[in-house]
Amino acid sequence: MTPDTSPAGLTTQLSALVAAVPADALPAVLGALEHAKAEAWARLAAASATRPDPPAPDRLLTPTEALALVGGTPPRSLQWLFGCTRGKAFRRNLSRKVIRFDERGFRAWLASRGANRS
Repeated sequence: MTPDTSPAGLTTQLSALVAAVPADALPAVLGALEHAKAEAWARLAAASATRPDPPAPDRLLTPTEALALVGGTPPRSLQWLFGCTRGKAFRRNLSRKVIRFDERGFRAWLASRGANRS
């Protein structure tokens, strides 16, 4: 039979072991528990220290910055940019007159069109 390693099972086993210890041995058991607790905290800290940093949030490009990636110049190219990107997932219409472009999505779209010149 394999031991129950779930948190509830471990708690039950630990409680049973502590209950079985004679009273005069409890100080030594408490010392061992504190040592085990310190080891658990050290493992937990090491595990959290090795986690990769969360990815940086995507940058939102202004229409002028997006045009610079394409190689266009305003104002005529702005009409092209707005027309070609209407309805695309990377385009963010923040208000009626404010449009931004998710940089990662915009670059992927340019690459799929073969128009990425940066």
